[in-house]
Amino acid sequence: MLRQLVVALLCLCAGATYAFDPFVVRDIRVEGIQRIEAGTVFSYLPVKVGETMTDEKAAAAIKALFATGFFKDVRLEVQRDVLIVMVEERPAVSQIDFIGNKEFDKDALRKGLREASWPGRFEILSRRPLVVLDGAHNPNGAAALKEALSSLKKKRLILVIGIMSDKDIDGIMKELVPASDLVIATRPKGERSAALPALMQAASRYGKPVAGVEAVKDACKKALSIASPADCILVAGSLFTVGEAREYLLRALAKR
Repeated sequence: MLRQLVVALLCLCAGATYAFDPFVVRDIRVEGIQRIEAGTVFSYLPVKVGETMTDEKAAAAIKALFATGFFKDVRLEVQRDVLIVMVEERPAVSQIDFIGNKEFDKDALRKGLREASWPGRFEILSRRPLVVLDGAHNPNGAAALKEALSSLKKKRLILVIGIMSDKDIDGIMKELVPASDLVIATRPKGERSAALPALMQAASRYGKPVAGVEAVKDACKKALSIASPADCILVAGSLFTVGEAREYLLRALAKR
């Protein structure tokens, strides 16, 4: 029998509650992802296989997944003690063509689109210091990010980076570290995240100062503490890292 636990954040915010018998999670399945890594979803779930799922944990999972900004809709369902996380990603644009446009300059339109914000995808959270989030988790994405950064005015680039152990760590570091002035390696939550010694070793090959800070929140806090208003803080390497950093930085920057 299918038991629907939570259908929308709107209901959650309205104070609705969903009563069901707590159960031990036999398995977890994610449905609906297209670009986002399944691990990103797992990292925000307050329950693992073998643990007990409750109303409170279900509400916390929904709230955390919506807070990432990656998803348009999130639902949790249960079928024979299997927790099913059903998500709908926010739409992405792969190509834009201007047809029949006579009133507006195409360059101005392109500029507006380049400056549009997308959570975790070259997202600018602050201007002084410049704080940029990008989930680049492969060499090609890192190369594109490096190219985009070259157009931004900055004094120093402080790189906060956390990468999954099954990704091309050396390839990502090769693109981003040489362009940085200081590297802060960190480790997002989850068993797949690469250990700090491995990240620090890969980053140290380029002659830049490298520090290691275990928690993403603390790594971002350190970056903010040493950044001048003219510097740029870049958080990259994984959507895991970006998701945790975004949650902390939005609060920290709002207090400034």
